[in-house]
Amino acid sequence: MNTELFAERLKEYRKTNNLTQEELANILYVSRKTISKWETKRGLPEIYMLDSISKLLNITIDELLKSTGDSKVLISKFNEDKKKYLGCSLIIDLVFIIVFVLSDIPTILNNLLRNISLGILVLNFGFFIIMKILNYYTNAYHNRKKSLTDYYFIYYDVNKNIIAGNIVFGFISFLKVCTYVFAPKNMIERLTILGSVIALIITIIIVATRVKEIIRYVKNRQN
Repeated sequence: MNTELFAERLKEYRKTNNLTQEELANILYVSRKTISKWETKRGLPEIYMLDSISKLLNITIDELLKSTGDSKVLISKFNEDKKKYLGCSLIIDLVFIIVFVLSDIPTILNNLLRNISLGILVLNFGFFIIMKILNYYTNAYHNRKKSLTDYYFIYYDVNKNIIAGNIVFGFISFLKVCTYVFAPKNMIERLTILGSVIALIITIIIVATRVKEIIRYVKNRQN
């Protein structure tokens, strides 16, 4: 994003309309500190806010997103990072499946706590699939447009959602291995359930956040 242009236009708009940072923050539904960061080039808005901000500042989204270099550089970087992150995602997904499935097979049918744990893991994996589907359809929708704005949106998706998902499931797998290696035998079942519940909660939060972002973005596009 062109941080110089964005910061200048934001300051110009605020001063022209005799607005304080607090008043402008209320218009954009952000904090005063956020406005201060934007004006001093220490931060950038979330992707779902670009449409409303571009209308407010009377500037197109493409102009707002253009860097000082060629826009093709951004697209090229996106394509490179997409391959890297999707490759990492695939590896971590496979590790996740192997660790959970193989570690539970011997005792799935022998213990009630194991069955409860397995049920939670199934729900957790279901939410994981939902998150992947949401990313896929969002990216597919924007791929049809092929504009710089849409490439930026997809680039944002790849970095934020895939990395967040991989961190969560990497943590879950690590917790699972540590439980089986270091925990006393009489505590394994309870710790497994605790870890699964924590993972489920985190995944629900990620999915809910993703849905919220999509809804807000679609509303901004319709206005």
